[in-house]
Amino acid sequence: MQGPLSPEATRLSALITAELARGERILWQARPDPAKMRRGFVAWIFAIPWTLFALAWTGIALAAYISGSQSQGVVVASWGWIAPLWGTPFIAVGLWMMYAPIKVIRHARHTLHALTDARLITLCAAGGKTVKSVALDRTGPVTCTEHRDGWGNLAVETGSHKDSEGDRTTDHFRIDAVPDVARLHRLFIEARNTLG
Repeated sequence: MQGPLSPEATRLSALITAELARGERILWQARPDPAKMRRGFVAWIFAIPWTLFALAWTGIALAAYISGSQSQGVVVASWGWIAPLWGTPFIAVGLWMMYAPIKVIRHARHTLHALTDARLITLCAAGGKTVKSVALDRTGPVTCTEHRDGWGNLAVETGSHKDSEGDRTTDHFRIDAVPDVARLHRLFIEARNTLG
């Protein structure tokens, strides 16, 4: 038996109910568990050494410029600031790569996924409200990844597009880190077959 909903869960449930069309029924809904969203933290394996190297390289270049600018000529000293300046974008990229997974987790705390008899919906109410949905009759193959504890991910193909290099890329509607994902998968297939 499920316990009482938290204030945030109640708020998200009310927001997603307000998005429903007349006669549309919720078959399943759940919030992702931020602790189970490990996928984003894989980037840290690359982001941490990248950022440390960029900081060290820029710091060394800046220290060399500061210590040598007094003994060098004006022309050499004026070019010395380029090396530290060159490292700044690399530091910014590293910090962005380190923040991206934290942003995903922050958004997960304010996200609710739902399956209705007509569509899949994801609502995120972190600093505003974003609603994404896809009609069941516009979905393709589905992939369900279930872990031993029953939590997992559902990825539904929704189409394709050409990327910047002209290659065809498949688009997915993803529901990540939710409980009892096998039940969601079963309900999704049943609901889509009912429409067919």
